[in-house]
Amino acid sequence: ARQRRSRLHDRSGRVRLIVSAAALVVSVGVLVLISTEKIGFYIVPTSSMEPTLHPNDRIVAVAGAKYERGQVVVVRDPDRKGEYLVKRIVALPGDRVEVFNRRLMINGSAVNEPYLREAIDYQLPPAEVAPNEVFLLGDNRNESEDSHLWKRGVPITDIMGAVKYIYSPGDRRGARVGYPEVFRGIAHAKNPASATPSAP
Repeated sequence: ARQRRSRLHDRSGRVRLIVSAAALVVSVGVLVLISTEKIGFYIVPTSSMEPTLHPNDRIVAVAGAKYERGQVVVVRDPDRKGEYLVKRIVALPGDRVEVFNRRLMINGSAVNEPYLREAIDYQLPPAEVAPNEVFLLGDNRNESEDSHLWKRGVPITDIMGAVKYIYSPGDRRGARVGYPEVFRGIAHAKNPASATPSAP
C-alpha cells in the first residue's frame, strides 16, 4: 500500500511539473510577443465601429507583415498624440477611393459591406491613396472620425496591429471583426505601392 501511495504521489508530482512548465512556456511566449510589440491589448474608445465593435470592448491586436482591405486595425490617432483609434482598412496605396450614391467605390467597383450600421449619407470625391498609406473608415460611417474627414490616408507605419479577437465582455468574446473576403473581387490599383510596414 505504501508503494502504491508513493507511485501515485510521484505521478501527481510529474503532472504538476509538466503543467507548470507548459504554463511557463506560454507566459514567456506572451511576454516575448508583448516585448517585441507584436501584440497589444486595447479598449475601444467610441461607437465609431458599431455594430462590429462596441465602446469598452477589450480587443487584441497583432502587428502584421502586411495588411489588406477589410481588416480592422488599431492606429495612432493622427490628431491626438499618444491616443489610438480603431478603424477598417478600405483602400490600399494606389487605390482610387470614393463614396458615390451612398456606396463605397474602390477602383470603380462598388463594395457590398455587410458590417455597416447604416447606409452612408455623405459623398466623397474620387481620390487616390498615397504611397505607404491606407484609407480608413469606421463601420458606423455617419458617426466616425476617419479618412473621409481627414481627406487623407494614414501611414502604414502608424498601424499598431490588426484586431484579431474580442476578449471582453464575455458575451462579445470571439465576435467576428475582419471581412477581407468582401474586397477580394475588387480590382487592384494599376501601380500599387506596398502595403507592408517599412522598417523604422
